[in-house]
Amino acid sequence: MYGSLGITFKDVQRLTRWGRVAFAARCARRAQQVLERMGTGANDPSLLACDEALKLAEDSAARAVPEARLDQAMRGVGQLAVAAVTPPDGIPAWGSEQSVTSKDLVIYNVAHAAFAAARAAQCDSPESVLDAIDHTLEAARIASNRETARCIRLDFDGIYQATVLSGWTDESPVSSSPFATA
Repeated sequence: MYGSLGITFKDVQRLTRWGRVAFAARCARRAQQVLERMGTGANDPSLLACDEALKLAEDSAARAVPEARLDQAMRGVGQLAVAAVTPPDGIPAWGSEQSVTSKDLVIYNVAHAAFAAARAAQCDSPESVLDAIDHTLEAARIASNRETARCIRLDFDGIYQATVLSGWTDESPVSSSPFATA
């Protein structure tokens, strides 16, 4: 899906290490916004779990050092993703009489985007950045939110200009400030 934005794997690789993390976290924040627009309140457990993982990823990028609690946050959003598509009786919802709602699927994708951002911070994985993009775009598609794709493209352009064109290195910290406010 990320290819539809004109962002290639090589483009992601050109970003600095912490630029990739900041961009992945920004994508996941965009997914979180999709969920908020669906009426999910700030105190909802799904948003709180994702927010924790994203805060750690953003802090890692801003300090240019992986935060210590990334593993714990990744477990939390991983559990959230599973819970979003698993009914209380523990039988997977796929193909059962109890259907998964669009909100459940958005939560699933938001959790995966947050997981991908945390994983990018933990192990410098360009693939994780692409996962964050894909899960964000999928959350937006499910919620019929077309604006998100445009915002991701603007975010990429902003981080590219801030990190690559400015000559930053993989050791340079990256805050969320290079992003457009769209």
